[in-house]
Amino acid sequence: MSSTASVTNLASLLSTALAEAGDRSMPRPSAQEVESATFLVFYAMTASSRNYHGLDHIFTVGAGLSALGRLAAIFHDVVYFKVDGGFPPHVEERIGDVIEQRNGRVYLTATPEAMVSDLATIFDFEAGQELNPYGGLNEFLSAAVAIRELKRFLNKKDLWAVAACIELTIPFRKTMAGCSPSVRLGKRLELLCDGNTKLSRDEIDSILALAVQMANTDLHSFSEPELSRFLENTWKLLPEINPDFQTVGTYTIGEYCRSLMRMENFLTNLDPGVIFHQHNATPDIDTLNTLNTLATFNLRYASEYLRAKIVTMSVLQGIAELTGCDGPISYFTGAANSDQPQIHDLLQPPELSTTASPPELKVHVLQILQNGRTGTIQFDTSSSPLAAYFYRLLGSVEITRQAGRVREVYAGKQDWAWLLSDLPRAMVDDVAAAIGTIAIARQDSIRHFLSR
Repeated sequence: MSSTASVTNLASLLSTALAEAGDRSMPRPSAQEVESATFLVFYAMTASSRNYHGLDHIFTVGAGLSALGRLAAIFHDVVYFKVDGGFPPHVEERIGDVIEQRNGRVYLTATPEAMVSDLATIFDFEAGQELNPYGGLNEFLSAAVAIRELKRFLNKKDLWAVAACIELTIPFRKTMAGCSPSVRLGKRLELLCDGNTKLSRDEIDSILALAVQMANTDLHSFSEPELSRFLENTWKLLPEINPDFQTVGTYTIGEYCRSLMRMENFLTNLDPGVIFHQHNATPDIDTLNTLNTLATFNLRYASEYLRAKIVTMSVLQGIAELTGCDGPISYFTGAANSDQPQIHDLLQPPELSTTASPPELKVHVLQILQNGRTGTIQFDTSSSPLAAYFYRLLGSVEITRQAGRVREVYAGKQDWAWLLSDLPRAMVDDVAAAIGTIAIARQDSIRHFLSR
């Protein structure tokens, strides 16, 4: 993964934040200690499994935060257990005693040390309980790394603050019994006590305001004012979910389509109201409303963009399955950046393929399909001219209906012939003929398909 940030930038960020946050009663970190923590974070955030949650993300989240917030930002994604296939380099030796692993599952140790016990209180975990990858496992272990690396230099209250900031980055949690995630976190912070050390109400409010600021920045991409940027960030997440997505066109149509379907299902069903937090006047109500409005727009239009891609891929897969078998996408569409013909160049212009009146489209979706998302992703092309072709032919309503039919096929309730039979015959035949020009070994089976 490319990054504009460097290990030197990270060392400077950590060193400066420690200097600003440091308690005079605590020792100052040596250069070797700063380097050790820097390298730990750097190796984790630049692992080949990271794409979105990489080194640049630290600087995005930490921008504008206080020293404690920047320290929390540095460590908040150090552990990404499922994506990384376990602990990143050198992390297990730091916090391996915090958990127990049995039969592929992760449990909080039954006998945590005092600070880990405080951490469990902050996260509302109990000793010995199973930790869910989608319910705070990564954030908890990242916070454990933070307190282990920082405990020599920060006092107890500051360590609690760093851990609380990381806890609130557990995303997409709902209000329960009238209590938001930040309110519930505040109640747990009230329980923390170490001798005479206890957080006051003002201190808790200050921590929660900082935690809200960091958590909202962590999910800033949902409030991108440009849909193309939101989609680009979404695409950066796909390789983290699908490690096989390393090179354009090497994965099968089915693998790609299933990944798109998971992402579309997630975005379609995500309540924009659970993305961003507020504590007291942080952020103010106008800012919060703007964040929610932008998130609602991005979720709606990104979901339709994904459905257009899903329907396009399913047509390709249907033809592939009915004329042989699934295979690498590039085999059927033409390899990008090669002298092969590209499938979209072999198709009739959409306006020549139908005599019906043009269907209703969402202009933002069509523009991005045609012109591409912002930025460059190694595993996939930015523009989707083939999907734009389908979207212009079918329109918004029909794309949504056909995406539902695709789910029927993937659920095993229907077959590929059933799916293709409901689409315009001329369109399907046009695509099949184009595939026959590119995938020359399929020419006989494509001719048979066209004569059906």
